[in-house]
Amino acid sequence: EDSNGINIQNLFSSDIRVFENGKVIDNLTLSKNSITLRKTVDILFAVDVTGSMTSTIESAKTRLIDFINNTRAQGYHTRMCLSTFGDYTVKKCVRFYNNDPKDASTVTEVNELISEITKLKALKGTQDPGGKDLDENPMRAVIDAAQAPWGADSQRFMILVTDAGFLYSPGNQGTVGTIAPYYADVVKAIQQSNMKIFAVTPSLAGYDKPFSGTPGVVAQSEGEWYRYSDLVSGKITLNTVLNKILSSVDTT
Repeated sequence: EDSNGINIQNLFSSDIRVFENGKVIDNLTLSKNSITLRKTVDILFAVDVTGSMTSTIESAKTRLIDFINNTRAQGYHTRMCLSTFGDYTVKKCVRFYNNDPKDASTVTEVNELISEITKLKALKGTQDPGGKDLDENPMRAVIDAAQAPWGADSQRFMILVTDAGFLYSPGNQGTVGTIAPYYADVVKAIQQSNMKIFAVTPSLAGYDKPFSGTPGVVAQSEGEWYRYSDLVSGKITLNTVLNKILSSVDTT
C-alpha cells in the first residue's frame, strides 16, 4: 500500500531497497507471482431527477448500460440498483440486479436492469420533485441507501450524482421540514452500511469538505469525489467514476 492506504498495482525493482548486513543489494531482480482476487461489487446509483438534470441523466444512461455489458464481458460479478431523489427520495433501492458472468441465467436480470435504466429521466413540471428551494435531499437518499439489500460479502459502493446542495436539519430544512435529516444521522448510516460514496457534486461542505467540523460524506466513507461541473463539461464522464470503482476492487 502507498502512504494513503491505496493498493499499489505495479511495483518495480526501483521501488524497493533491500539491505543485507546494513549494505544495499544493488543487483536486485524482482519477479511476480500473483493471483487477482475479485469480490462481488454492489453498486447503488443514486441520481437527482429534478428538471435541471436532464442532459446528465441521458448521458449517464448510456454509460451505465455500456458498463453493465463491458463488466460482464470482463468477468466482473456486479450487482446494481437504482435510486432517485429530489427534495425527497422518489425511488428507493429495493432490489439489486445480479450480473454474474459465470451464471448464464442472470442475463434475464441484466436485461431487466437495462430496462430500468432506460426508463430513468429527469422529472419536469408538476412531477418535478425539487420543490421551490434550490437545494435537494441527497442526504436522505444516503440514509435510504444504507438500508438497501446489500450483499453480505459484497464490496459496497454508492454513486451519488446531483447538481445541487443539500437540505438538512435543523438549519436548512427547505420546504420538506423534518424529512431533511440531521448530519449526524447521515454519518451513522454510512458507518453502519460500510458503503463507499463516490460523489459527483458541487464542491460544498458536507460533500468534499467537512460539515461543522465533521468530515464530508466522501471522506467519511473513504470514497471519491468528482466535481459536477467537470461532468457537464466533459472533462470526466460517468465511466471515470465506474472505472475507479473497478480498479479499487481488483486485489493482486
